[in-house]
Amino acid sequence: MRWIRNTKRNSGVRPIQLAILTAMTIYITSIGTLSGTYLSTGDSITCSLETQWRHLFQNKDEQRVRAIQDAFRCCGFRTPRDMPWPFPSASHGIDPTTCSHQFRRSASCLGPWMAEERKAAGILVTVAWGVFVWGVVVVTVAMRRQNDASRFEELDYEEQPRRGREIEGGRALEY
Repeated sequence: MRWIRNTKRNSGVRPIQLAILTAMTIYITSIGTLSGTYLSTGDSITCSLETQWRHLFQNKDEQRVRAIQDAFRCCGFRTPRDMPWPFPSASHGIDPTTCSHQFRRSASCLGPWMAEERKAAGILVTVAWGVFVWGVVVVTVAMRRQNDASRFEELDYEEQPRRGREIEGGRALEY
C-alpha cells in the first residue's frame, strides 16, 4: 500500500526550460518586430519595394515583373511609365507606354503591392503574438501543475508513522 505525503517543496523552473523559453521569446519578438516594420506608413516599405522592383527591372526579370503586374493589373512601379514590362527598348521599338496600351492598364503597382505586403505583415504579427500568448499559457499551466505535483511525495505503507492506524491488524484509519 502506498501513502502520499505533502512535502511543500517547490522545484522551480529547470535551466533547459528557461533556455527554451528565452530563445522562443527572442525569436517571436524578432519576427513580430520585423513584420511590424511593414505595417508602418513610412518610407521604409516603399524603399524596400522600390529596391526589389529596381533589382527585377535592371536584371530584366520578365517573369517576376510580369507576374506582379498581372496579379495587381497594373503597369510600372510608381506610374505606368516607371520601369514597366515590356521593358522599354528604343532598338526594339518598345516605349514606356507599351504596357498601358497593350494591356489597357492605367494604375501603377506600388499601391496594390504595398497593400498586399501590409496584409501579409499583419498576419505575421498576429501569428507571432498568438504564439507568444499560447506559449505563456502553456508554460504557466505546466509550471503550476509541476509545482502542485511536487508538493506530494509517495511513501511505502511501512514507512508511514504509526499514527492514525492500529498497531495490531486493526483498521488503518479511525473515523
